[in-house]
Amino acid sequence: MGAEIELRPGGLYRLEWREHGTSIGRVVTVEPHTRFSYRWNAYGPKWREEPEDGHATLVEFTLEPRGTATRLRMVETGFADLVTDEGTRTTAFDGNVRGWASELGELEEYAARVAA
Repeated sequence: MGAEIELRPGGLYRLEWREHGTSIGRVVTVEPHTRFSYRWNAYGPKWREEPEDGHATLVEFTLEPRGTATRLRMVETGFADLVTDEGTRTTAFDGNVRGWASELGELEEYAARVAA
């Protein structure tokens, strides 16, 4: 597992997982302490290539102060615009929903350990 990122709009990122391989994307927005977004190819073998129109979705994270806590909101959009058949689009959407649930669950566990 590993990650490399050029933390600037247009910057390249590369994420590596043992079980999934490498994902490549491009940073769209960097607003420190508030918002971060990137584009990546949402399905199939293109997942390992630079994002392309018709294959990429936008992933956006926003942070919002809530008293002594911070609310993280994560949204991935653009599935309806993917240039593929409905079955592939649905499979990509469902797989990403499961993947984000897992990744955000791990983040929640990590935050609880750090805060303790």
